Amino acid sequence: MSKTEDLCSKCDGLCCKYVAIEIDEPEDADDFDTLRWYVSHEGCSVYREEGKWYFEVVTRCEHLLENNRCAIYPRRPNICFDHTTHNCEMSNDDFAWDIRLETIKDVEDFARLALRNRKTRGGDDYDPPWEKRARKHNAKAARKKAK
Repeated sequence: MSKTEDLCSKCDGLCCKYVAIEIDEPEDADDFDTLRWYVSHEGCSVYREEGKWYFEVVTRCEHLLENNRCAIYPRRPNICFDHTTHNCEMSNDDFAWDIRLETIKDVEDFARLALRNRKTRGGDDYDPPWEKRARKHNAKAARKKAK
């Protein structure tokens, strides 16, 4: 049995259970706010791998059979056709993200660090819009409570 056949026989269809689309690297508070929106949706996350950023949606391909084989294999899309055991998650240890953001808290914590680092390097001092809104809301609630 070849390495390819062995990998395919053990395949759990991981690559057929999510969609990952490259996105621009977040650079400012507005970009991070968009990431907050992405991860607010069930099954969605953002990660960085080898310097590139991706938006990921966990969703099973409608053509994936229970045995993790493709029901439309001869007519599969080109992206599937081009996917080989060479770039398979099961055969390649290089598929490892260095940053993964799955919740709003993950994004906010990472954003604070990233924006603070940009400020210390002479970048603009961005105050995240969600922080501004929260402060304004809390101040208004405090004034209302004090009445």
